Amino acid sequence: MMGGGERPQKFFLGAIDDILGNGTHEDGEERPHDEVADPMVTVIVAAYNCKDYIGECITSLRAQTLESFECIIIDDASDDGTIRAAAKAIDGDGRFSAYTMGGNVGPGAARNQALAKARGRYVMYVDADDSLVPRALEKLVARADAQELDELYFSAQSFYEDGAIYDVMNEDFSGRESFKGVVTGRELFTFFSDRGQYFPQGALRMVRRELLEREHIRFPEGIIHEDVLYGWRILVASQRSSFLNEPLYLRRQRAGSIMGASRRTAENVLGHSICVNQIRAWVAAHASELDDAFLQAAGREVGQWCQCIARDWAGLDPAERAAFTAGLTPEERLEFNFFMLGAGQAAERAAAEWRESQTYKLGDAIARLPRALRIRVRALLDRRKAIRM
Repeated sequence: MMGGGERPQKFFLGAIDDILGNGTHEDGEERPHDEVADPMVTVIVAAYNCKDYIGECITSLRAQTLESFECIIIDDASDDGTIRAAAKAIDGDGRFSAYTMGGNVGPGAARNQALAKARGRYVMYVDADDSLVPRALEKLVARADAQELDELYFSAQSFYEDGAIYDVMNEDFSGRESFKGVVTGRELFTFFSDRGQYFPQGALRMVRRELLEREHIRFPEGIIHEDVLYGWRILVASQRSSFLNEPLYLRRQRAGSIMGASRRTAENVLGHSICVNQIRAWVAAHASELDDAFLQAAGREVGQWCQCIARDWAGLDPAERAAFTAGLTPEERLEFNFFMLGAGQAAERAAAEWRESQTYKLGDAIARLPRALRIRVRALLDRRKAIRM
């Protein structure tokens, strides 16, 4: 398997025959093709087995009203023809380049490969099965330039392939308060955490590339839930952050995606555990410079991630648990059981008691009736509304 630091082979998408044939260039040379000089935005698309969806993603990017962007597609060794579907959708558009990894390395490492090639003033991500509304880049760049932002957080609209995935991945980005001012990333994090509205998804923020390079910010590799730590590193470093309260990102929820899996595994436990451990270490190292409001917000979010760890751990079978703990040192085992799992289980028990309360049951019963009736219709109407923006 190719390591995260190795250079991926490039597919020259100006010549479709290269992709349909042997496509790779042994000498590593990049063949001449049209490209945007000094792009405003680099859009990174990491793809794995998304043949049925990546065409829609690329079409939404080609339809952007802002033309000054580049898109770097990294195919993470798909085996379903994703790279061919991408080439067909790109259709010679010089703003796009695509690479394929020599082996499956995961989304964090794939995105890091693209980051090393980014040239845009700003960087953002679109998952290969998602898309952007036509004016997304135009609106984001206009706001970020006007306010000289390091980071611009924005909203999304989720849509669901069926009712079953809604029950697994129910997320609602609507109802969040607008934020038009400029504050530090830590203050913006606190603002949303205090309202229960912080979302760590890496795709929901556009970041000034200079900040990423200066602070050496990259995705953690070899884990899932890598967005949690990537977003944390940005928010604690950003001196100028804001939020654009518009659903510019169309987020598909489907059963075949990493986050849409019906059964959680030890990979979920490991990913959240690594992120929580590194966030706790950062907070401990910077405690003297942090105010109480931020510390409370950080504690709240870490507690929720620990709750996810406990919930996922409860779903593992004994063999999975044994294999997971066997890979830990005695110190790591103590940390995992005492803090992460212990804190998460305590939070889960409290949540379970609340769910059993009559107040919760009454409210949930009222909410479920219209939800069951409106899920498919509402998702469709919201998506159409977002596309027209």
